[in-house]
Amino acid sequence: MLNLLKWNSIDFLRRYGWMFLAAAVSLVVAAIVQDGEGFTNGMLIFSAGMLGGVFFPACIVLAMYQSFGWLRQDSALLELSLPVSAWKQVLSRVIIAIVVNLLACLGLMVLMMLFGKYSSGTIQPMTLEHWQSLGGLILLLLLGDMTVLISYLITRSIGLTRFWAALITTFLGTILMVVIATFIVYLMVWTNVIILPTFSGQGIITMNGNLQVSSFVPAILGILWIILLEYLGSSMLLKYSFQVD
Repeated sequence: MLNLLKWNSIDFLRRYGWMFLAAAVSLVVAAIVQDGEGFTNGMLIFSAGMLGGVFFPACIVLAMYQSFGWLRQDSALLELSLPVSAWKQVLSRVIIAIVVNLLACLGLMVLMMLFGKYSSGTIQPMTLEHWQSLGGLILLLLLGDMTVLISYLITRSIGLTRFWAALITTFLGTILMVVIATFIVYLMVWTNVIILPTFSGQGIITMNGNLQVSSFVPAILGILWIILLEYLGSSMLLKYSFQVD
């Protein structure tokens, strides 16, 4: 397992390491900007914003793609022939996706803090709320990655070619995310941790009440269970039903 994770990580960095380098450059540029105004500082902060604004979100998209993109490559048949269990192959890709998402989101957060230093002259330290928000975002991104992965495996398991599988994965993944979001909201309502506003009126729609959330624990537990089920389902599909062109 560790060897598989090591070689997948090396292959990933060889292919996409330049994106992380560009994102890291944005942090370096933002860090060297001095307080105050001026053309040079303005250009530096603009350059850092452009680099970070492009490459950090691109890394998040890349994490989603790499979770299933390796199955679309011509080397998929060779990789699947390795004497490694399907669940280990899926887990190695999932771990890489988690790390990539973590680095990308953390980098964006640090970049925003450096922008705050440029405007206010001080850097606000990361608080517990920042880390909690970061953890929640990583969890949501992982849910998206796993949903896309199982969607692609379903389409390939029924015999679709790589082109049609990638196309239909978009629609299937979207449908699944809507269903998952609806289920999470229902779960929170059922556990009495969320109060939804009510809509009424004839001709003119009016909204009564405000959205109130007292706890996200049921939602977090629900998302974790869904991720686990998607992981187990992906492993089984990869082992028993996945078809290589």
